[in-house]
Amino acid sequence: MIRIHNWITARSDSSEYNHLDFLPYIGSIMKDKVAHPDARNHSRPKMIVFLAILVLAFSLFQLFSFSQIITHWKILSDLSLSSEPVFLAGYSLVWGCTGVIISFGLWTGKPWARIGCIFYWLLFSVCSWTRLIWFIEPSTLQTRWPVKLALTIIGLGTLIGVLNLKSTRPYFGRNEVKIP
Repeated sequence: MIRIHNWITARSDSSEYNHLDFLPYIGSIMKDKVAHPDARNHSRPKMIVFLAILVLAFSLFQLFSFSQIITHWKILSDLSLSSEPVFLAGYSLVWGCTGVIISFGLWTGKPWARIGCIFYWLLFSVCSWTRLIWFIEPSTLQTRWPVKLALTIIGLGTLIGVLNLKSTRPYFGRNEVKIP
């Protein structure tokens, strides 16, 4: 701040003083103050941003479902559903809260987030398939399972592919150095 003050007072004595002349000077001061010496090497990969936002959107949808189940509890308990409202609320709450944690881990580059995201997808897929097989009527099951199978395979392949990209592995702190 003293350097800026000295620069402004020195410039104010001249007749060609412009109020915006000191902005490049401030920028040069701020360039010296980088928060992390390798800040460019630790930038967040675009695919991780996309994945974190996708997981966050999914988890917010689950939390919204939870709030709707709680709000309409009386109506849901009066209906003859294949699963109880307690199960639906617990299912939505668990996936919503877990998704927020996984999304935070992806966004901040925590080392556990890579494996956690894969397990999150695998466990959600198993639970989703279990719900499909046990709670859905056989006529509906015949039309839904091919689409669900395709989405499961494509989603898992894409997820593993994104998390193992050369640009994403260093972001999670994975050691790429091979010891002979």
